[in-house]
Amino acid sequence: MTHDTFAAKLAPYLQHHTFTVGARLDLTLLQQIWALCEDLPTSFEALLDALREHKERASYEIAHAVAMARLSEQVDVLVEDPPRALFEERDIALPYGVRARVARRWAKDPVRRALALRLAQQLERDEVALPAREGGPWDQR
Repeated sequence: MTHDTFAAKLAPYLQHHTFTVGARLDLTLLQQIWALCEDLPTSFEALLDALREHKERASYEIAHAVAMARLSEQVDVLVEDPPRALFEERDIALPYGVRARVARRWAKDPVRRALALRLAQQLERDEVALPAREGGPWDQR
């Protein structure tokens, strides 16, 4: 895929964002991010590593925006088979909707419940519909 074709593919992911002065569009990095997002959930750790590697660079802000938009698109894949790193504290901000759906889905699972509840504690409880107390209703408001 040529850089022009890829840049056109990126346009919908960037058109509603306002980036800081000096943010740089690194098409090579974005192609790497795009490819990693195609292979989720197995590439989740590699995706975070690629972002971490560029965190102090001018290309990070745009790469992060594209990566998070692609994660949000692939939320069903992440909910079905979430990588453990999704439950852990991280230095890369992940989309709220992705974290909330994963927490809600796995909070009812006996194996991943503790991880999901820890993830949910980072969110507002009402947003992921967790019970106010043990044994309470799940869909409270």
